[in-house]
Amino acid sequence: MTPVARIAKKAGCSETTVRRVLRGGNKEVWSSTAKRASEIRRIARDVGFLPNASAAAVKKGRFNAVLLILSTDKGRCHMPEILLHSLCSALEKAGQHLRIGRFSDEVLTDRETLPTFLGRWSCDGAIVNYTDRFPLRINELLAQYRIPSVWINAPFENDCVRYDDRKGGYDAAMLLIKHGCRRPLYVDLRHDWIDDVHHSAIERPAGFADALKAAGRSVPEPINLGHLPAKAQMEELMRLLRDKNPPDGIVSFDRAERILYAAAYVGLKIPDDFSLVTFSDGQSDFAGLPVMQMVVPCKAAAFSAVKTLMKKIESGGKGVKLAPLKLKFVSCTDT
Repeated sequence: MTPVARIAKKAGCSETTVRRVLRGGNKEVWSSTAKRASEIRRIARDVGFLPNASAAAVKKGRFNAVLLILSTDKGRCHMPEILLHSLCSALEKAGQHLRIGRFSDEVLTDRETLPTFLGRWSCDGAIVNYTDRFPLRINELLAQYRIPSVWINAPFENDCVRYDDRKGGYDAAMLLIKHGCRRPLYVDLRHDWIDDVHHSAIERPAGFADALKAAGRSVPEPINLGHLPAKAQMEELMRLLRDKNPPDGIVSFDRAERILYAAAYVGLKIPDDFSLVTFSDGQSDFAGLPVMQMVVPCKAAAFSAVKTLMKKIESGGKGVKLAPLKLKFVSCTDT
């Protein structure tokens, strides 16, 4: 007796019904139909039978796989661990596999290879994770060749899951104001390319300035130390904290640990001497120190990207404009 016949016998239905349920072709509109389908799938698992995903994909003309596009150049595809794990979870939930490909700009923008690269990688669509120094015209080419794709954390209007960094900067400054800070300061310690920074490096301090203006405060010039090596950054931070009129609140783009180290060197503590807000993926507890965090919603971004991509694969639809995702405030006691 075949596995399908055994399942049909146990479920008390026809083999045709079993095949239709296991290949996902059953219309489970009524509760009774859905219950029967659930029972068939349970029996199939119990007898150790799994439907042939490859055969189902071939029948549908699909690979049931998504390509994550990264660059061969270091520093252009920032990928927090929680974002990668969330992408895997979202794709698994959608019945998809994840493939990861690293491409040079030349390959990714080659008009000869771009139209066929999904087929060569056995994928139905792509999630693009370039975060800065984007290959010339890549977004235009993806649309031109109708390659189902979604960007994550890029400055594009369509087919892009992005974060509301300006509102995040605004909320971060408001946290300091609500904590009674009179001399808040924005500090950026990134060692990134100066000429082509990520859009959040512009939007976050802009939101910070918006908040101070809304509160009737003057806006101090942001402190950008990204051009300095780590040791020189520490020296400059210690000089800043030793100043006669030091900031009593700091919003840091990231790398808050360096500010904490500098404060410890000069004998300052948070929140006794100053308050600190930083942007993060929410995975650091800062050794229990009371660092306030504006957390980038990586999990929500991953699930939104996969949901949008699945719709584009199914319908072959045009560009989709998505609302930016809000950053969430998390206190040290929540991490």
